[in-house]
Amino acid sequence: TNPHNFFFSDHLSFVAMLNAAVNYRVSNRVTTRLAFNYNHISNGGLKEPNVGMNFPTLNVGFDYSFSEVNFPRRPKDTMRVLYKDKFWFDAYLMGTAKNAEKGEDQRFPTIGVGIYYNYLAGRIFAINAGTEWISDYSVKEKIRREWAKDPTKTEPPPDHNRAAVLLGIELLFGRFSFIHQWGIYYYEPRPARNRMYQRYGLNFRFYDKFYLGINIKAHGHVADLMDARLGIIFL
Repeated sequence: TNPHNFFFSDHLSFVAMLNAAVNYRVSNRVTTRLAFNYNHISNGGLKEPNVGMNFPTLNVGFDYSFSEVNFPRRPKDTMRVLYKDKFWFDAYLMGTAKNAEKGEDQRFPTIGVGIYYNYLAGRIFAINAGTEWISDYSVKEKIRREWAKDPTKTEPPPDHNRAAVLLGIELLFGRFSFIHQWGIYYYEPRPARNRMYQRYGLNFRFYDKFYLGINIKAHGHVADLMDARLGIIFL
């Protein structure tokens, strides 16, 4: 009902938060706290417009415990091996749906596949490189409409598929992992908003070598899509 609203366009939005905090123990009962928080709200590109909201905050405070809290000092076991595999491959299928133009309710499927190589560079830190292919049918619909509106376009419409090389990192927390990657298109007949993009994802390994994940792809500060994925890990 507000035509000047570009922040939200769907009933479903998501919150992403990045927090950093410092705690200082004054006594066994009192702890002070200083924290910085960065918050993002959007629907992940599922529907346009989707400028979303970004806002940083600072907060200070203290915690008081009614009983004394003691933190025993435990020696660090730096020789313990948390992950036995030093390298592995990830392959995945992804899918989502998004609209072609702002204000529309019709959504078009987006599917893709990818594979990347992981190398364990630290105890819970891995670096990766790979490639992915994405077929975005909302882009195909935009191209179709553009060619239909302009009868002077006699050349064949460009392909809507895109492919990119991926470089990134992955943080491992048992069954969970957080992944951040940068992508550079090497095949984009219809140019995207930017040649480069970034991905942020959270994966959960639910059975042996298989995992489920949620991933956000963004061109700069603008979300392009949010996908669900099914992946497999193999050596």
